[in-house]
Amino acid sequence: MARGRPSKKSHIIETALTLFSRVGYQGTSIDQVVVAAEVSKPTVYSNFSSKQILWHQALLRILENAETDLADVNDKAQSPLQQWLRVWDVWLADKNRLAVYRIMLGESHKMEEASVGLFKQLEALFDKVLDTVLAGFDKPLSPAQIYVLKATSKEALLMPNLYESQALTQGANLSAELTTLLDSLLSQD
Repeated sequence: MARGRPSKKSHIIETALTLFSRVGYQGTSIDQVVVAAEVSKPTVYSNFSSKQILWHQALLRILENAETDLADVNDKAQSPLQQWLRVWDVWLADKNRLAVYRIMLGESHKMEEASVGLFKQLEALFDKVLDTVLAGFDKPLSPAQIYVLKATSKEALLMPNLYESQALTQGANLSAELTTLLDSLLSQD
């Protein structure tokens, strides 16, 4: 393998991720991966014995990338609420993570347990980082406040990205409006 050039296995995974992102798990076939990756079918099958194995490896890649993306996301110079929004920005910036959410929400009933388990690991990683941010609030939040913070964030940030619809507002306005809303919700006792 040439230095700096991805392995065929890695190339196949990246190609499959693109297809899974575009047409979902059920809509992607090994034949499509072969054509898009410009490799032979035996090459795909020598690396991945089935589409499920390829999907599993793609999920592992997304999990590894998420760990890297979130490793140093907390900036102690920011307020906890700004850190919270920063974590969400980083999380939502990866189109493959968003595709996994879409696939798992729409097709999880067709997935084997190992894939569901990897998705749970992905969500647990995200929750762990969010919990680290929550621990930075000056005053501990009540379970109800944490619930409202998470629910509001998912509805305002995750859902518009999953369905590729317009967020309530865009960019700095969204951040400012969410900060105002969340500040008022979190200051209530």
